[in-house]
Amino acid sequence: MRGAANLRGQQLEVLLRALVRVNEIRLRRSPRSAGEPRFEAHPTGWRPPGEEEWQDAASVLLRGAGDSVDLICLRAAQLRLRGVDARVQAEISPQSTALSAWRPVLLVQGRPVSEDCGLRTVSSWMRITFVLDLFNGVGDEALSHETLDVLLDALTEIDRNYLLAHPETPALYSLRDKLLYMEEPPGQEDWQDIPTCLRMRYCDCEDVASWRTAEAQVRQGLEARSSFSKHETANGATLYHITSKVGGRPEDPSRFFGMR
Repeated sequence: MRGAANLRGQQLEVLLRALVRVNEIRLRRSPRSAGEPRFEAHPTGWRPPGEEEWQDAASVLLRGAGDSVDLICLRAAQLRLRGVDARVQAEISPQSTALSAWRPVLLVQGRPVSEDCGLRTVSSWMRITFVLDLFNGVGDEALSHETLDVLLDALTEIDRNYLLAHPETPALYSLRDKLLYMEEPPGQEDWQDIPTCLRMRYCDCEDVASWRTAEAQVRQGLEARSSFSKHETANGATLYHITSKVGGRPEDPSRFFGMR
């Protein structure tokens, strides 16, 4: 269980860093403030164990409330924009079952400064939803694109960590008959890591692009990156598609798994 708990903590910290970075992007471009947000245990509504919603800075300030993750990641971003060394750590305590307890801890100059914010549950399966205020018209496009890059890098890092911890994982392109390409309904975006893709047996473009990018980095030692492209449809809608660039060459794993 120790190795599993370590990986869970590692993956949580990837997401915490991503949220801090997303907050930095937002606050640098739009440093508005609506006063000090208050703490609420469930600002977006109660979620069952294993499911969490993390708000970005804009959502916290708009709602005027956030939970411990929201407020600590907001504070870390504010400090970093002032040139202070600040980051958020996942303090996780493994137990003898599939469940573990963890808490976010703010580190400033390497020293913890957060008060006890209560334990949260982390299990072998978790669903973390980022609540983001993005894609609000053309004026918001640059901010949204920068945020999208941060999130793609985070999913790639999560997949890279998983492959390093699970070297027995099959190669992506060996799973043609075991994974089905499937888009989410309009307005819904579920980003899946490798074990979730294997469990659900379906994937979308960001899922397989991040998997392929991580695989190329870990197993082939190649320079690789996931990136997005923007497309306008005939009815005026905007679509984003995620692909990989591996060793300087573009790859589109979605087409391999049935995207038309």
